[in-house]
Order: sequence, then C-alpha cells, then structure tokens
Amino acid sequence: MLLGVVAVLVTVLVLSIVYRSKVGVAVSCLGVVVSGLPLLYILHWTLISPFNMWGLLKREPAASELVAEYRLDPGWSSSYISAMGYKNLSGSITLSGDSTFAAKDIPACCVHGEDENRRPFSGGYYFLSGTWKISKSSAVYVIDLSISAIAGEGVPSDAELNRFFISRVPRKNLQLRIMKGKPLSVGFAVFNGDFDYIQFSRRQPESSAASSATTRRD
Repeated sequence: MLLGVVAVLVTVLVLSIVYRSKVGVAVSCLGVVVSGLPLLYILHWTLISPFNMWGLLKREPAASELVAEYRLDPGWSSSYISAMGYKNLSGSITLSGDSTFAAKDIPACCVHGEDENRRPFSGGYYFLSGTWKISKSSAVYVIDLSISAIAGEGVPSDAELNRFFISRVPRKNLQLRIMKGKPLSVGFAVFNGDFDYIQFSRRQPESSAASSATTRRD
C-alpha cells in the first residue's frame, strides 16, 4: 500500500510540472491529500494510537488502570446478545486490586465463545470467581482469568453439554480483551466466522455519575 501511495504522489507531481497550470496544481494538491489518507490511517494505528484498528490495547497497562467494576455495555453488545436470545443484560465483572475477580450474570456465550445466532441457542448465565493477571497475546494485551469457582444458572446440565454441546463445556481459563473505553473497557471474544467482542464498560462511580447528570441538566 505504501508503494502505491508513493506512486500516486509522484504521478500527480509530474503532471503538475508538465502542465504548469492552476488546474494542474489544484489536481496535484487534491491527489496528494487523497493518496495520503491511507498512509495517515496506517500511521495512526501502527505508531500513534495505543489501540489497534479493532480497538484492542497495544501498550502494557498497569494493573491499577484495570481495577474496577465493569458492566455489560448497553449499546451494541447488549443488542448483539439480545438477538441470540439472552434476556438478562445485567452482567458484571469486578477486577480487584488483590488480583482476584468476581463475575455474575455472565451470558454463557461469553464463557464458551460461540455466537448462538449461528448455532443452536443453549443460553444460561455463569457466576465466576478466581484470579486475574495481565499478559500479552500476539500484539495486544489481555487479562487472563483463572477460574476457581463457577456456577451456572439456566445452562444445560453437564450431561447435556457433554452430549449435545461439547464445545460449550465451560473452561477453567478465559481471556478478557482490554479495549478502548472510558478510559478502558474489557470484552469477551465470540466467534461467528470472525471474532466479535462482547464489551463490558467500566462502571462510573456514583458521585461522578451524579455530577455528570447535574452538568447535563445545567
């Protein structure tokens, strides 16, 4: 792509020199702007932004940046799992400063990682607890969850899972993606031919939320 941008730049500059007219200069400038946009886009995501083009964090965060309660994002993520058939949208994850975590009302698709729009819906919710740590996976940073206790609500029995939904048997280790948020959010990857992310947004402290609401009313 970079070679293509350079080729276009050279071409429009040569044309402006050959024709030496205002139109030629205008065309040249327009060409420089248009052809430079892809390069700027690449530079932004590779050199400038701490996130990649999918909104996943590339820089290593401090653990203190992640200690918080996160709730299922009320936007696209809630709509996405609602379309699968999930009704309870109150899921939350709490990452504590002592490297433990607790999660409740987590849609089962977040745990088994399958898009239930494309495969039979089995549903249910999980309550999880254990420990967490930051690690690097490929070129992005993630949160490794080591599960020490798990309980299901409304999920198929172990016998049913093993017989009909073997790929949905809950695992003892999960990964949370660290994503762009305010300032950071977390998300579970769900596979549907590609990966989508069910995002959990950082819960705003009650005092800050009240302050923001007052500011908006003013």
